[in-house]
Amino acid sequence: MTTTQVRPGCHVFNTKLGWMGIAWNEECMSRLTFGHTTEKSVLGRIPAGCSPTRRVPREYLALEKQLKQYARGDFVDFSHVQIDDADYTPFQRAVVDNCRQIAWGKTMTYGELAKAAGSPRAARAVGSVMSSNRFPIVVPCHRVVSSTGDRFGGFTAPGGVPMKKRMLVLEKDLVAN
Repeated sequence: MTTTQVRPGCHVFNTKLGWMGIAWNEECMSRLTFGHTTEKSVLGRIPAGCSPTRRVPREYLALEKQLKQYARGDFVDFSHVQIDDADYTPFQRAVVDNCRQIAWGKTMTYGELAKAAGSPRAARAVGSVMSSNRFPIVVPCHRVVSSTGDRFGGFTAPGGVPMKKRMLVLEKDLVAN
């Protein structure tokens, strides 16, 4: 997604996975939030002072359309979406980059993602990066699961682990068909 001379802003809309919000800065997407029951709830999770704009840049209208398709259960490739990772450490960037490569309908454990990111003993640190993911769905943290116990791990988006399970089932059903 290429943006040119875009003013910072945000956009809020409703989907089958609840209310979503996209925020952006001059260069790229700065936050995505979803699973909210109200528009007001979304506004509490986007950057302070950002009020929805009436003039949404076309790339974010296109992203809205893709997110609605995803929420309906359609396959969508979000690899083109540029995210604001300027404040990430090299480790965080490696985790996010490798998470974005987890294929639709597939999962990876926190330990496997740590190894892919070049730090095989950093599974807990991977969990920390995933729990603070500002770009869920685009950075598919729901595809990262625990290697023990309930196998799902946590999920900090509204709806918690049940939402994570819902998303994994949605993707697996598409792969099975």
